[in-house]
Amino acid sequence: MDGATLATLEALKLPPGTSVVNPIDTPVMTLQTDEGRVAEKILDTVYASGEADAVVMHLNLASFQGRGPIDPLDNLIQSALRTQERYPGQAHFMLVLRSDGDAALDEIKRKYRTRANDAGIPVYDELANAARALRSVAALEKFQAGQ
Repeated sequence: MDGATLATLEALKLPPGTSVVNPIDTPVMTLQTDEGRVAEKILDTVYASGEADAVVMHLNLASFQGRGPIDPLDNLIQSALRTQERYPGQAHFMLVLRSDGDAALDEIKRKYRTRANDAGIPVYDELANAARALRSVAALEKFQAGQ
């Protein structure tokens, strides 16, 4: 991440426990900052830098339960869509939704997976699965570019 991008992220003055270096690490309470609009500010900064080939958001769903008036998961999906509209084709975006195996949490996971998939956002259960998908996308893009 270049210095200008890092400075822009630091200027957001995110709550303690947030890391703005690569990878960006934001606790749930950070994602509720500014009535949940901070996620879009972070994504916009990353996309505006032009440095990211992919953005993978890894979300531990257990952390999101009962955490205030803002629905950070729905907000993240909407933020990602708006950011991708502003920067079409710039970076691949995907979600990794983790649960602890609790039946109620798995039902919530299915709901958000469907919502994200319906919006064209791929969703994976583990980071390794997302990484394999990105490796395949990179190989396809390289092939299409004739390299």
